Amino acid sequence: MATPFTQWSARIAEARDEHARRALLGEIGLWRAQRLGDLVAQRDAAYALSVVYERLGEHPHAVHEADQLVALCRTAPPAPREVFAFAERFARRLHTPAPAPAASARPDPAIDDALAAARSGRWAEARALSGHKRGPRHAMFRVWTQLGEAMAAEGDERESLLTGLLDELGRRFEPAPTPAPQAAPPGRPARGEAPARAERAARPAKGDDAPRTRAPAPDVTDGPLVALVGGPVPSDRDALVDALEAWLADHPDQLDALCAAALTDHVRLHGARAVAPWLVGFTARALAAADAPATRAALAEHAGAYAVTAYDEDAFAVTVAVLAAAGAAGHTFAGLRRGVLRRGMPADRRVWTLRLRQDATERLVAVVPAVEAPWKEGTPERLADRLAHLSDRVLVVAAGAAHEPLRAAAAAAGLGVLDTTDAAAIVAALPDVPVREAPPAPEPAPQAAGARASRATERPAAPRPDPEADLAAAFTEGQATDAGAYAPALAGVRRAWRAFAAIRDAVASMTPAEIDSRLPAFLEAVHLAAPADVRLAEGMTVVLRIAAAVPGGGVEAVLARGDAVSERFGGPRLLGLVQVARTLTDAGWSIRRVLIGVTRREERTQPALGALAREVHGLWRLVVARDDHAGEVWWIDAPSPEARAAAPLLYLDARNRVVVIAPDEDAAAWPAPPAPTQVLPWTPEAGAALAEAVSVWPAGGADDDGDTEA
Repeated sequence: MATPFTQWSARIAEARDEHARRALLGEIGLWRAQRLGDLVAQRDAAYALSVVYERLGEHPHAVHEADQLVALCRTAPPAPREVFAFAERFARRLHTPAPAPAASARPDPAIDDALAAARSGRWAEARALSGHKRGPRHAMFRVWTQLGEAMAAEGDERESLLTGLLDELGRRFEPAPTPAPQAAPPGRPARGEAPARAERAARPAKGDDAPRTRAPAPDVTDGPLVALVGGPVPSDRDALVDALEAWLADHPDQLDALCAAALTDHVRLHGARAVAPWLVGFTARALAAADAPATRAALAEHAGAYAVTAYDEDAFAVTVAVLAAAGAAGHTFAGLRRGVLRRGMPADRRVWTLRLRQDATERLVAVVPAVEAPWKEGTPERLADRLAHLSDRVLVVAAGAAHEPLRAAAAAAGLGVLDTTDAAAIVAALPDVPVREAPPAPEPAPQAAGARASRATERPAAPRPDPEADLAAAFTEGQATDAGAYAPALAGVRRAWRAFAAIRDAVASMTPAEIDSRLPAFLEAVHLAAPADVRLAEGMTVVLRIAAAVPGGGVEAVLARGDAVSERFGGPRLLGLVQVARTLTDAGWSIRRVLIGVTRREERTQPALGALAREVHGLWRLVVARDDHAGEVWWIDAPSPEARAAAPLLYLDARNRVVVIAPDEDAAAWPAPPAPTQVLPWTPEAGAALAEAVSVWPAGGADDDGDTEA
């Protein structure tokens, strides 16, 4: 039979392209919202929306509307029997599942993070993230990453990688040797060794089950470091450090030349944006041992490279002076690192920890940079506790009045404390560093707990990685001005919007200017890591706050660029909203959140909004607060038809609200809100009117559910 729902048939037939169909969605949604009490109209609208969504190829939305149609046909007074039967047949047709895709095309969440790394050209990282999963798709992924790494290399290294890959592929297609048959032992086989099971166990491994024989990374065969040591050096960092330490033991007078060659080689092979924490020990010893002309020349030549910038810190200079004085006093070098706490440590407070050994006794000297600003509450105690676990003899060098809380916390933890940066005084205090008593050993697990408890006490679980803490630490680093610096930590963050939650505590002690200098690279990194369909409202909030606080800064420049990163966070159209936010902050209002379009809670509470929400564009909502007053300031710029249709439904939720229309938009075309909500066309002179409009808001007035992430 013909469809009984004919209200929108002619309009649906006229809409022949995507633009016309999306405009029709908004029109139908608005028509339905205006007739919420008309059951027949609601059925017509549900059917029409389902058909339009089906023609747009958005099957889930079409199914949702068809289900609503069936429910509306059951609602009293129920639809006639033939109408109800048509609705059921229509919904059944949409629910018929499509043929399942081939197994090789099914999405595999196990390598999603690895795929993001591979598409960015980080081949080794992608291979490490993918693990050693079995199956043809994982095998193909590993081949892809190996081939990509080989093509990115140059010269002999490229040829070596390609040869290794070809050899490995060839080995996979070699016939496996057939084991010689063995006579079965007389008598009945033992339990668990049935002939069929034994035969299966003897079969050779195939495909991805075969033993992996991946060749190690090739050695470096040219460059200043190879010329100095007289032969190839390992590419692996741990192996390289071991090899250089062994060579240095035989050539102690070549420390200066070794450090200069290693630094030059690192920048040549890995670029100026690659850090080199493995090199700090060699550099500190070279600078402390003598004048070190070669090392100083290499540092000057590569100034600005990430492997060099940390050496400009005053705390590093103090550490080098302490190492020189300690060597004259009979101490030997045992290790040097930069950084102790992984979360919430500002870049100007990175602690250098120097390990010194004398007469089989090791001591740790923690050099804290000089600062003027006070410590964030709780951080001195966390730092002192962490240092106490690094060694049983710790001397904390923290000079200046600002470090008084840290010195008190360190003393309370049983650590040595000095309020000076004089190297001679520091070395003289080393013999008197108190020995911190080790914490009592844990009670052994009772035997009755079984073998599992016994194994747990013998092999304590390794600490779980914390990628969000790593991300916060990378953001507070002064070196983190490139998107690549955040890639390793972002690869472990399962939901992209959590990246902004991870840095929330880290930025609490930073000035807006400091945040503005780091945020552009961070925005680019999150954009590359986040799927294209994920809304980053948490990032929009950070962007608006910083752009409003730093006029003409780096974040505002990102919005003005108009590239993919800019559009991800609003693009040039959002510069007007930046001015609105600046007007509000100047008037004493704080930006609590930025909401994009319709929130998920609003979708759940109003089904009509749920049908429109996905295509609501051009509607941003600033949730602002001052004292006990709060409300929303809307920014309307190039709104979609669905945004216009959603506005009357959003107005039904009474709250303090002002609607601001962008300069290029027709304010009269926007749906008029009920009183007392005002609509303000935005002009440079409209700031005073906006400040006046929000100043008369009554107390309360906003319900910030924040449920906006996709």
